[in-house]
Amino acid sequence: MTPSFITPNPLGVSPGKQEEGHLDWQNNEGAVIWITGLSGAGKSSIACEVVRLLRREQRPVAFLDGDEIRAAIADPHVGYDRESRLANAMRICRFARIFSRQGLTVVVATMSLFGEVYEWNRLFLPHYFEVYIRVSSQTLKKRNPNGLISRMERGEIRQVVGGDLDYDEPKTSHLIVDNDEDLGSFGEIASRVLHQFEGR
Repeated sequence: MTPSFITPNPLGVSPGKQEEGHLDWQNNEGAVIWITGLSGAGKSSIACEVVRLLRREQRPVAFLDGDEIRAAIADPHVGYDRESRLANAMRICRFARIFSRQGLTVVVATMSLFGEVYEWNRLFLPHYFEVYIRVSSQTLKKRNPNGLISRMERGEIRQVVGGDLDYDEPKTSHLIVDNDEDLGSFGEIASRVLHQFEGR
């Protein structure tokens, strides 16, 4: 039975041929599992567990973390305003496409809460599967990831997504996970993600 905090989204339908039928692992078709949510939602922890499960089954997999991509490229012109965040997100999209076209299952953990990103992914990423880790503003304030919320409230920083910077909440994700509680069961969530991903 599906846990109450995990909801397959009936609206999570992507256009294009990549949505037709099940994945064919024998033909080395690539795929992308895109895990998105606000900072502190738990997306990276869940993504790491998904990667672990895939590797246990000896599937070729690559893991892309949004913060690691930003740090690796180290573009001085890309900051934390909306335009810069979108530019970084689109880089991640293109990296995911490169790796997936080599037959890898690409697991992505990134904020990337932009409508443009969702639309591009559905058009250009093979076997795209979107997971939205949803949390309330109260939960984010309690978790206070990297001290971002408290620093914003003190006026020390600006452009915090989910704080003073607006974002586009996903409406058509294939799977929605409500992670307001301290669940501590990333393995259970990851297993459900893969179950839904493979059963489309």
